Amino acid sequence: MTTASTELIDVARYAVQEIGRMDLDQRLDLIAAGARAIAAEEQAIEDLAVAEAGQARKFARREIGSALDLLDALPDLAEAIRPREVPARSGTTRLEFVPYGVVFGWHSANSPIWVPTLIAASAFAGGNAVLARPSRRVGSTTARVLEALTYRWAPFRWSPPRPMRPRRSSPLQESARWWRTHPRPRAVATWRAWRRPMSTGPRCGRTSRKHRATTP
Repeated sequence: MTTASTELIDVARYAVQEIGRMDLDQRLDLIAAGARAIAAEEQAIEDLAVAEAGQARKFARREIGSALDLLDALPDLAEAIRPREVPARSGTTRLEFVPYGVVFGWHSANSPIWVPTLIAASAFAGGNAVLARPSRRVGSTTARVLEALTYRWAPFRWSPPRPMRPRRSSPLQESARWWRTHPRPRAVATWRAWRRPMSTGPRCGRTSRKHRATTP
């Protein structure tokens, strides 16, 4: 896994340059194409979530619906990061959102559809390359969603989960160790419902970047 994961990170870091050549509207167009692909595969994704994750059909449908609602709303949400000119003491100042570069999506088994969609689409809209680590328990479901969402995104790569096997450490501990030995992604995005704080390393606490101001 070390060699393959390192290669994926290197590819994603290179892809950041390609993404940097896209403006916000181009990225949103690719996301909209992915939303249509998810809608076209809605029944297949639902069946897979029920079979693999053991989800109730009602819950699987709600996850898909929430993911599609998010993708529909994303163009309006993304206006907050659109570059713009603002008045300055002398002339104007251009405000630009500074992306992280590479975002690592760390996904759990209890939301194999909505959370991966949220993280991948939001990160890509912000100009980031994306890596994803689905849970082994629902790897095929998350893969089907992300492959539909990103079928036109050349910069997107995802790391397939390894087969389940007996182990002493928990998936959370194992993933934390992986993160500490692969520190090159600039941000990690995850979703959790635990009350106890989660520690994954010194680079995981950064959640946002400030706007950068430049003058003519």
